[in-house]
Amino acid sequence: MLKYIGMKKNTLLLVTILISLHCFSQEKNFNPEELDSLNHKRIYQIKIGETKVIELTENQSSEYNGTLTNKVWKTNRKGVRKKQILNTIKIPDLMVKRLMNNFKKDGITELKDCTKVGDCIRGADGTTIIFNSFENRLIKQASFWSLFSDSYYKKENELYQQVLKARKVYSHIKEEFDLQKLYNDFVKRLPRGTYSYGMIRLTKR
Repeated sequence: MLKYIGMKKNTLLLVTILISLHCFSQEKNFNPEELDSLNHKRIYQIKIGETKVIELTENQSSEYNGTLTNKVWKTNRKGVRKKQILNTIKIPDLMVKRLMNNFKKDGITELKDCTKVGDCIRGADGTTIIFNSFENRLIKQASFWSLFSDSYYKKENELYQQVLKARKVYSHIKEEFDLQKLYNDFVKRLPRGTYSYGMIRLTKR
């Protein structure tokens, strides 16, 4: 269940039950060839590293749908990944609408990818956050490594301005729920076995 933050918490908890589904399958990718403008008015997707994906959709009838998907990998004793385990949580429709409108207001479709603004920074560690959008038949993607680390960005360049915009978009997720707690709860429920996610290897006995 999502952890709500702020004044909206009590109201939403009275009317919303989230269903978590465990499935053993591959993640659905943001594939431009599969996007249908006849059915979808807009789609926003945010990928946080390799472990979390938020996907929000609005169809042509102004109906909203959204999911948060957490991921880990089942490994063998040598640490080789063998199977992906997904935990999908349905996001309440009213929350999806609010998130999508806030994302739109703060310019998710106007974000520029790090590689297109110069002084792009990438690293071997840290987390890359990818913002995907599909709206008015236009597909946009922008990615940023270590988005919240000021030590990697200089305030006088264009990249930093894009980083500030991306942080503003992402801040609306933090206003609604605690991603890390939801992920930790998912990991705690895993059965015995050996798993990996990010740079972490975990053995549950």
